[in-house]
Amino acid sequence: MRHRSSGGFFAAKILDKGLEEHQEDYESMMREFQVLRELQHKNIVKLQDAYETPSSLILVCELATGGELMHRIAEENDVYTEDEVKKHILVMLDTMKYMHNQGVVHRDLKPENILLSDKTANAHILIADFGLGRFLKSLGQKMETVCGTHHYLAPELVRCDRGEISSYDRSVDVWGIGLIAFIMLFGFNPFLRDSNMQTHQAIVDCRYTFPKEDNVSSEAKDLIKRMICLDPSKRVTIDDAISHPWFAKRRTDGVEGLAVGGNNVREVMKEFNAKRAVLKLTNLRQRGRSSSVVEGGVDGVGPIAAIKNFVGGRRGSVNEEQIKSDADTASGVGPKGRYTRRRSSTASESIQEAAASKLNIK
Repeated sequence: MRHRSSGGFFAAKILDKGLEEHQEDYESMMREFQVLRELQHKNIVKLQDAYETPSSLILVCELATGGELMHRIAEENDVYTEDEVKKHILVMLDTMKYMHNQGVVHRDLKPENILLSDKTANAHILIADFGLGRFLKSLGQKMETVCGTHHYLAPELVRCDRGEISSYDRSVDVWGIGLIAFIMLFGFNPFLRDSNMQTHQAIVDCRYTFPKEDNVSSEAKDLIKRMICLDPSKRVTIDDAISHPWFAKRRTDGVEGLAVGGNNVREVMKEFNAKRAVLKLTNLRQRGRSSSVVEGGVDGVGPIAAIKNFVGGRRGSVNEEQIKSDADTASGVGPKGRYTRRRSSTASESIQEAAASKLNIK
């Protein structure tokens, strides 16, 4: 999407509110709007503007022209080192610490949501897609909504879905970054199986091993073990992860490119990316979703009132009632193949009421 006055390019999410199958997407976009307007960080996609018409909901955000981090890694030709992974993981942890301090939990951390600002060598990471984001009143507050993406769920989310436990906390984001770190170091998801049910079981069992032939340091593996930990109460905190010895130590053993099983990790990651692309295409076909492209500006549309109020400074914190993220729909696959199961049947009403009362949307 191109701004007519400045000529700048932006990313636009456009939702047709008239389609019944887009109702859950509408709720997701409302949550994303509410979360992004409160977060101001270099490594979080910036919300530029928002519009709502009788037929559409539009979020205009910073455009990450660099694409997915995992794609960039797989496509480059220079040596891919552990120190490069270390740099990216530290940025993710620092950003997640900021989010948690702001009372926001992401709940859907995965490779698709880790983007790069541009195509240059100096591009920085941008964390995106806050449609499942949640505001917490306190750091220790529990959540009940089962949501996320099948292959990247923390074990407590799977157990919540099975009815074995009733809630979980913000440590699900630590699991998410730990799993991303594993994928970046070894090139594959250790929990991925032939079906979602088998994948869920592998996650609940925390059944994974490091490859027998690799050149990843023991310090890196130790941090991953602490982050991809079955018991959330024993999982490393973000602060402790940031202070882990791995980040302070540089490799001096002469090892250059990461390798696994005698193969360059980049080659393993290319196969991983290809499988993700096929899965994404399958999910899109199943949902029958259509994409929208906007050339030029948006005419005849008024910006969401809260955005106008937001210009020039941040609004006050949004509390739990503004999100109503634990209102529920039936179990199933949500936006972009995400898994959602919540606990009441008033999701659409609660989101729309929150929008009308808190955001002054007409």
